[in-house]
Amino acid sequence: DARAFPAALAPAMSSHEPNPASKHAFSAARSAPGAFVLALTLTFGSEAQRGAFVELWRPLAEWVRANEPRTLSYECALADRDPCQAMILERYVAKDDLVTHQQSEPFAAFKRALAATEEAGDISRICEGMSYYESTIGYVSRD
Repeated sequence: DARAFPAALAPAMSSHEPNPASKHAFSAARSAPGAFVLALTLTFGSEAQRGAFVELWRPLAEWVRANEPRTLSYECALADRDPCQAMILERYVAKDDLVTHQQSEPFAAFKRALAATEEAGDISRICEGMSYYESTIGYVSRD
């Protein structure tokens, strides 16, 4: 069952040992000049559906942090005034790193599981997004 994504992904996640350089590469690249950014706004049919999406997404986010050192940020933010909205912010050293991320098996497994939950009617969502290059004016994180 594709909706069992978190449990089904656990073997795939454990079979991919974290890159020992990941933490260092993540820290060193966190302020990569001209990083590529993908910002997605998600609107769900209910607060419960948003919660179900977050739990489906959580194992992928953990895998990305451990295994994709060129993914600088991979964050799900929950709206403070609308319990049906969330935003995902993804930052990559370069645009090609987004392509690499989207071609990973854990991402494909997440997409299959999400499609199954949508098909079953467990999650309904509207997704709007835009991609950007950072201007290097200002900062994202204080190191």
